[in-house]
Amino acid sequence: MLIDKAVTVAKGKGYKQIIVGTADCGIKQIRFYEKNGFVKYNIKKNYFTDIYDTPIYENGVQLKDMVMLKKEINTDYNTRVIDDTEIYRFGY
Repeated sequence: MLIDKAVTVAKGKGYKQIIVGTADCGIKQIRFYEKNGFVKYNIKKNYFTDIYDTPIYENGVQLKDMVMLKKEINTDYNTRVIDDTEIYRFGY
């Protein structure tokens, strides 16, 4: 599975966690991530309406907020931590 590969690569690079974001109306996506060990930790209010000039719709619902989820993958002390800003800047 792709998530397993992402975890393997991230562990190899010494990352402490994997962070993903999806629209709050993406119930299936949120459930998928939660089933794969991710937990919700933040909601970015008005993310999609503030970032994009043109409204984005999914299944007839306009995307508004972004739900942030994370999965802890390394508990070692020698890990690399990336915050949300760095993730977006580099497109991870």
